[in-house]
Amino acid sequence: MNGIFFSKTHSVGWIISASLLLITSCRLNPNEPQNATQASEQETTQETTAVSPSGPAEEAVIPDNENSFTPSPTTALPLIERSDGYFDTSVKIRYQDPSGKVWKAPAGTVTDGASIPRLFKGFFGGRLNEEYLFAAIVHDAYCAAANVESPLYQSERWQDTHRMFYYACLNNGASRTKASTMYAAVRLAGPRWPFQGEPFTSLSNVEDSVLLEEMKRCEAWITSKGDSVTLEEIDTWMDNREQQLLNKG
Repeated sequence: MNGIFFSKTHSVGWIISASLLLITSCRLNPNEPQNATQASEQETTQETTAVSPSGPAEEAVIPDNENSFTPSPTTALPLIERSDGYFDTSVKIRYQDPSGKVWKAPAGTVTDGASIPRLFKGFFGGRLNEEYLFAAIVHDAYCAAANVESPLYQSERWQDTHRMFYYACLNNGASRTKASTMYAAVRLAGPRWPFQGEPFTSLSNVEDSVLLEEMKRCEAWITSKGDSVTLEEIDTWMDNREQQLLNKG
C-alpha cells in the first residue's frame, strides 16, 4: 500500500497520498523552534564492503530499488508531525549505495521531507514526494541541523553525503534528471562541514540572489543534457562554476 501515515501530536492518525507533494529544506535551522533528534541507537554508518573515500563510483550499477532500501520505498511510512512543521520518523530506514556502503536514519530522525535548501523550494514545489522521501530522510540524518545530537550527524564527508543523496533519489524512484537537479541543489547551497581536518570551501557568503541565478543556470544545463548527464559531469561543471562564484566575491 502506497502512502504516508501521519500522527499529528502523537494522537490523531491519517493517511495522505504523497504523489503531488514535494520540497523544503536540508538546512533544518537550529535557530528555529525545533528539538534536535536523539538517535535511537548507537550504530556505525558502515557495515561491509570496500568503499571509495570519494563515494560511489559513477559507473557503479544502481542496485534494485526494492533491495537498496529497508524498508522498501514503496512502503507506507509512518511520520509524526511536529509543532514546528517538521516530522519525526518512527521507523529506522537503511540504504545501501552502489558501492555497498550502508547509510542509516534511526527512528526519531527529524526531516522536512525533502532535504533541499529552503532557498530552492520554488524549483521543486512541496515536499513529502514519494519519488524521494526515503532518500531525503536518510540525507537529513547526516546533515540536517535538527539531528545534531545524533552520532550520525556530519559523521561522513559532506561530498559523500550529497552524492549518496543522488543515488538514493534514483533508487527511491526519481528520474536521473530529477535526481541530478536535486543533487545540484544540495551541492550548491546545502550544508558543508570540515571532516577529519580536511579543508573545505564554503559558499555561505554568496548572496542568495546569486545562488538562485546559479541554480537556474545549473537546472537549465542539466535539462539540456537530459538523462545522459553523469554525476562526474555535474561535479566538474559545478566545480568550475563554484570557482567563478568565489572569484566574483
